[in-house]
This record gives sequence, structure tokens and C-alpha cells, in this order.
Amino acid sequence: MKQYVCCLFLGLIMSGTVFGTTLLKEDDESILQRAQFVITGVVERIDTMLEKKNMPFEYISIKIAKIYKNSETNPLLQGDKIVIRQIGGTVNGVTVDVAGLTNFVKDSQMFLSISKDEETGYFYVVASVQGAYYMVDNSLINDTRANGLTFAKVSNSGQMAVSSGEVKEMTLQKMEDKIKKVAARNAEMVEE
Repeated sequence: MKQYVCCLFLGLIMSGTVFGTTLLKEDDESILQRAQFVITGVVERIDTMLEKKNMPFEYISIKIAKIYKNSETNPLLQGDKIVIRQIGGTVNGVTVDVAGLTNFVKDSQMFLSISKDEETGYFYVVASVQGAYYMVDNSLINDTRANGLTFAKVSNSGQMAVSSGEVKEMTLQKMEDKIKKVAARNAEMVEE
């Protein structure tokens, strides 16, 4: 039985590697917990540049509209402009499309769970595409169906489930409630 489970697990990993990308499925609360910053902002500019070994990287300039979670040691301010760096894009006919990364669109309003890479000084989206929502009116929309993504989630009992991407929609208020829940849980942990 162990050999069968091991072969099945390897088969799932191999199929994800050969035919698409498999990401660990995370819930919003764990993403909010891991992020250094949780913000809303507007995509002002997207630049793509070739870097090491002619690999294109996107530099996405975001103007911060609201901050929900901030760093005490190096805080962001409303109105600040930050730059998210991620591999991919097109430069001089070289295109790299990486499954699982956020597809930023100029002038779009975004809800983002982000952290800062202290080595480069740039920001990145926590949990890849799962940490980014488009804002439309008072709704947040997260679409993880692109690029043949699959998600693996391991239950507390050790069973693994694999699913395809989905479109998740919720109100901004519901996400704000999740942020408050995570903050309250963090405060309880500090008190203990």
C-alpha cells in the first residue's frame, strides 16, 4: 500500500511538472498571516527588462491607496509607490510566461498580500497568484484558472487533494473581516 501511495504521489508531482504547474493551495488567512504588508493600490506602470542570462523580469509600479497590514520596522505610507518584481514578460522578442504569477494590468485596482525581498529591495506577491485580487467596485476577484495551474492541499490527516484553479469572489468587507481575525489571533499569540 505504501508503494502505491508513493507512486501515486510521484505521479501527481511528475504530471504537474510535465503538463503544468502545481502550487500549494493556501487559504486567505494563511496568506494574510505570511504577508508583511496587505494593501490596496493602483497599477501605475509595468516595465519589462532583460536581466541575467537574457531573462525578462516585470517591474510593476503600484501606488498604495490603503494599508491593512504594515511593518513596524519599515512601514509603508498611503500614497507611497512600491515596485513588485516578478519573472516574466516580453522584451526584444523574448517571452517568458510563468504559471502561477499575477497578471498585472495597467490602471487596475488591486488588493495585494505582499512581502519585501530584503536582498533586492523589491516586493513580491505572497503565495503567487493566490495573494492578488482585482478590485471591481466593492468586490475582490481572484482568478487562478490560467496556465493550467493545479493546486495541492494536504489535510491534517495527511491526505492530499489536487484541484484545478478557480474564480474566487468576495466583498472587500469580508476580506477586511479576515484581516481582523488574523490580527486578533496574532495578538492572542503575543499575549501567551
